[in-house]
Amino acid sequence: DSFFTPMARNSLLPTNYYLSLTAISVGCKYLPNDVFCIDYTSGRGGVILDAGTTLTYLQRPAYEAVKDT
Repeated sequence: DSFFTPMARNSLLPTNYYLSLTAISVGCKYLPNDVFCIDYTSGRGGVILDAGTTLTYLQRPAYEAVKDT
């Protein structure tokens, strides 16, 4: 079996590569996936794929969801 994740597009920030998450978990608890979705009106949110950095940046709602879990 092979798995793949298609790239998502954000027309407001077309130079970034985005992923659409269907689920994310910390331990055995799933987080609300709406904190990781792209807001296509403002261009905010989403998950950017960047192979050139070793850091993870989370927007406040996503950080709070991870921290609370």
